[in-house]
Parts: sequence; structure tokens; C-alpha cells
Amino acid sequence: MGVSEIGGGGEWMDQATTLAQQVGQLQGQVKVLEERLAAADAVEEHLHVELDAARAEAADARADLKECQARAEARSEEWRIRLQDMGRRLDDAEASQRRAEDERATVIAALGRRGRRQLDRSQAEAAD
Repeated sequence: MGVSEIGGGGEWMDQATTLAQQVGQLQGQVKVLEERLAAADAVEEHLHVELDAARAEAADARADLKECQARAEARSEEWRIRLQDMGRRLDDAEASQRRAEDERATVIAALGRRGRRQLDRSQAEAAD
């Protein structure tokens, strides 16, 4: 073996060592990336679970909202009917009050006429 071959062999050894170091660094980087990917996968899975829970809560909230809206509409309809009934009753009461006032006025007028007639008769009898 010549000097050049031994020298060349050392060069190959240096390159092999350098390549081995680079491979080791790359393997370390790959391991770090795999760990980060695993962590990202875990976070993604957790977010999917939270998203599913949020969707379920939203569906429940929509169902509750529909139920509340239905109850509110039913109550509104009940109040509308009550108000209409009270309006009719008020109209009836006002009409009854007007009739009673008219009857009272008629009775007062009749009593006034009767009183005047009696007064006129009493005055005529007194004059005789």
C-alpha cells in the first residue's frame, strides 16, 4: 500500500465520520419532528373532541331556543286573546254604562215631568 492510498483512506474515514454525524443530526431532527408531529396530532384530536362537544352544545342550544320560542309564541297568543277579551268586556261595560246613564236620564226626566204635573195640580188645587 502506498502513502496515497493510506492518505486517501483517512480522507474517506473523515467523510464517513462527517456523514455519520450528519446522519445522527438528521435522525435527531427527525425524532424531534416526529415528537412535534405526535404532539400536533394530539392537539388536533383534542380540538376535534372540543369541536364535536361545541357542535353538540350548539345543537342543544338551538333545540332549547326553538322550545323557548314556541313557549313565547304560545304565551303571546294567550295574551293577545286575553287582551281581545278584555277589550270586548270593556266595550260591553262602556255600552252598559251608557245605557244605564240613558235610562237614568230618562227616569230623571220622567220624574221631573211627574213632579211638575203634581206641582201644577197642587198649585191649581190651592188656587181653587
